[in-house]
Amino acid sequence: MSDPTIIPVPLPPETLAALDAWIARAKGAPSRGEAVASLLAGALGSHSPSSVVPSLVTGRDIV
Repeated sequence: MSDPTIIPVPLPPETLAALDAWIARAKGAPSRGEAVASLLAGALGSHSPSSVVPSLVTGRDIV
């Protein structure tokens, strides 16, 4: 990724917990920023906009 743009996003505690749980299961122990970028890239690249509803409890996609 070249010349990334920083986007500060406030996250509620339950969303942050779900993100941290996803990071714990991910290969390579990504940072929170890397995890958010990876999840966003996956959501934008592999699903139509209306087919993904994020689950804040599990941090997984429900399709």
